[in-house]
Amino acid sequence: MIRRAWFAPFMFVLLFRPDDFLHAQSKEGSPFDQSKFVPDIAFILDISGVARDIPDQQYTALTIPGFNFPFLNQPSTSGLNVKRGMNFNYGELSLYSVVDPYFDLFAVLDLAPESAGLAEAYFTTRKLPYGFQIKGGKFLSSFGRINEQHEHFWDFANRPLIATALFGEEGLNETGVQVRWVAPTSFFLMAGAEALNGLNDQSFGTMGFREPGGSIAVKPVQGPNLYTGIIRASFDIEEASFLLGVSNALGTTRNDQGFSGGKGNAVDATTDIVGGDLTVKYSLDAIRFVSLQGEFMARAMSGTEYSNDTVPTGGYRLG
Repeated sequence: MIRRAWFAPFMFVLLFRPDDFLHAQSKEGSPFDQSKFVPDIAFILDISGVARDIPDQQYTALTIPGFNFPFLNQPSTSGLNVKRGMNFNYGELSLYSVVDPYFDLFAVLDLAPESAGLAEAYFTTRKLPYGFQIKGGKFLSSFGRINEQHEHFWDFANRPLIATALFGEEGLNETGVQVRWVAPTSFFLMAGAEALNGLNDQSFGTMGFREPGGSIAVKPVQGPNLYTGIIRASFDIEEASFLLGVSNALGTTRNDQGFSGGKGNAVDATTDIVGGDLTVKYSLDAIRFVSLQGEFMARAMSGTEYSNDTVPTGGYRLG
């Protein structure tokens, strides 16, 4: 049991527009002026100090029975603030550019002392009729409230345990396409759908597997393997703002953790995750406010878990 813990996150944000410098150095109307093609750039640094009364190894090994696959050996804790003392959580480089009157491009790079990777890279449309917008590429799914937000947008230090247990430390980050429609109403009302590859192995996955020397053979799943639906609404009542939403994610779970090698387990199942979220923000004055945020998630899995020691003949359900 964690009895005492404190977090002291520090965040530094550097915003600049390279075209401002290029405009100052170039002649107006020059045919060689490339400033319009230079993206907006932002760099965010997240570091923290942590005190905790249990060892780091014990903290990072915490799991939630019934949500974590026992054989995956994946913790339920977030990748933020994992060590006692000072933590360099991440550096984030964000790029944004208007391509033309019809498309925008976004990219986010995660930077760490030992690694660097492309967190997101996608386009969005600008002028589709009737309130529609299309997003395509690699992006954080709009399932729920916090999944599509990067950590520095949160009002808390760690990803909620249920979100980490269902989607892992990186959240539901997939390659695919999203379609949104904003209704022509007096309040904000949006409906959206996504078709994603479904490679997230915490709840989904596409890996096939075969029993060595046996008759069990499950083919891999071809993408798209995961489909989501989202509805969101927002409205104001006097000084209070309400944002609420419902989400659903449905896909196939295919996961091989050593079963094909003769020592391990594998899962073949259908997974359905539902979620609901509510955020209430009450403004005290022009700069002060009180906010309450909550999110509910539930997962149902129906299928078969295979083991090299025991091959079950029936199915299982895992919440």
